[in-house]
Amino acid sequence: MCKAYYKFTIFMIFVEMTQLISVGVAPASFLLRHSTDPLWLNHVFGAIVSASWFTYSFLIHMIAVNRFVCMYFQPNVVKVVFSDRNVHLIIVSAYFYGLVWLLLFLTAGKVSFDLSSFVYLYEKDTFSQKIRSVEIVVDVGNGIAILCWYILIFLKLKAKNNQITDRTISARNAKVEMKVFIQAALLCFMTCFLIFTWFVIPIITDNDWVDLGTNYVWLLVASLNAILYLTFNKNPPSRAPVYTNIEGGAAPLIG
Repeated sequence: MCKAYYKFTIFMIFVEMTQLISVGVAPASFLLRHSTDPLWLNHVFGAIVSASWFTYSFLIHMIAVNRFVCMYFQPNVVKVVFSDRNVHLIIVSAYFYGLVWLLLFLTAGKVSFDLSSFVYLYEKDTFSQKIRSVEIVVDVGNGIAILCWYILIFLKLKAKNNQITDRTISARNAKVEMKVFIQAALLCFMTCFLIFTWFVIPIITDNDWVDLGTNYVWLLVASLNAILYLTFNKNPPSRAPVYTNIEGGAAPLIG
């Protein structure tokens, strides 16, 4: 059975591709033509990039939850919580969640690429600004929750290593522990930094180069997360590291 972690990562790649097209290719076309016409196409790309981000962040959160469950619960619990059926349901829910936002952006709220600032901006109408406020709350809440999950995972790893008396095993686990910590730190930093550059920096300054940098940050986040996950977890699912949890059962790092 393919691990839930890898399934989530694979389906993250699809929304990464839509983000790269919407944030990279589409703006490049607008800038080369010095025009955002036709306006409807601009709005479509704005809706796609926004909806893709919501699906993407949903799956990132599910990976964090998956890691937490794998570290704190017995393998039989992990298999039940992240069974093939439940994993497929989560993935479908993530894409349905993104679809709801896509329809919302296509019919009510408007996001479009602005040639003068080099970024996608919400329209000035009241409803679009309300959606922007909701997105800020959702993104910040998601970032904080992911940070909390990984802090708990790291604490569990620390407690586990402190219980191991065999120094060879302890050193091996410490190496894996550091990989998980670095991965978690990079993930949280990249997600929070994108939120900061997208929502906070435009309030502080309206410098065009800073705005352009915001797009590069988005492209970086959209392209590196799957690589980050796979780089730090090179073991095939069947050979994934297994740790004995506090209660005495085996707890895989990745489930």
